[in-house]
Amino acid sequence: MENDVRSFIHAGNRQLAAKAYGPACVEYSRALDLQPGLAAAHYNIGAIFLMAGRPDDGIPALLTAAELQPGNAQFAIALARALLDSGDRQRAASLLDATHRRIPGDASLAEAARQLPTDPAASASYDGVRDQVDPADATDRLARALMDAEKGDTDAAFHTVKSLVWALPGSTELWCLLARLAPGRASGEYAELCARRAVALAPDNPAGWVWLARCLRGSGSRDEDAERALTTATRLCGHGPALSDARIELLLAANRFESAAAFLDQLKAETDGAEADILRLRARVHEAAGEFTEAARCFDEAIAIAPERAD
Repeated sequence: MENDVRSFIHAGNRQLAAKAYGPACVEYSRALDLQPGLAAAHYNIGAIFLMAGRPDDGIPALLTAAELQPGNAQFAIALARALLDSGDRQRAASLLDATHRRIPGDASLAEAARQLPTDPAASASYDGVRDQVDPADATDRLARALMDAEKGDTDAAFHTVKSLVWALPGSTELWCLLARLAPGRASGEYAELCARRAVALAPDNPAGWVWLARCLRGSGSRDEDAERALTTATRLCGHGPALSDARIELLLAANRFESAAAFLDQLKAETDGAEADILRLRARVHEAAGEFTEAARCFDEAIAIAPERAD
């Protein structure tokens, strides 16, 4: 199969027509590895989770689709359905009301808004899907959750961040933290879709790509997908320590020591001023391969170049 967006979308459509929903999601995800702002792929993935009775898992994808195409009534209605099915009736009603006012001529949207009217007593709490809260307070709570996660109190951090989704739905940091904390507390697919939302919000920010690659690596037999995502990330973000670390992490986890060394050779040829960082990565590769003398030599050379970073 050709490694391009159209081929992946067509493959996903074929799987969807055959009711092979899991493989369809994988193919649509592969399209997003290459084009993270593809609204239709986000929608298709979210809709599959909605049909499977897993609306909470599908919400990150449906929210992203609705934001990428704010004039698409179908996307808004699907997101409202997911919110309703997950027990968030008033937010669903607020979304439909706000979207209907923005697209007054759409009959399906008008009917959906009629069937799920807003409660005047509750409407002041929402701005579309967003919570009407002090963003500074929500940002402070997110910062405290991050500190909790760093201290190892990951359960508390996860629940705090989940509670902030609708206060800070556009926060890349929030979705990256959810992708990091979700494994073991939510489904692996939810973690991946949180990372994909982070990438869609800020495709030039390497953080979302790093967590996406980690989610893919942890989902079994998707190392090639993780490599594809990191290649797109490098195209959009440029070379940088975070993406280089993620690539080496991926290759070493698969015991692909020669590929890791070849990647560092390429990195050295394509970048300037990062010699110490590359030497540290080489030390990691040699150490993972059991070549401890070479690892020590590379680390010593890195310290000689940048002694202020002798950690």
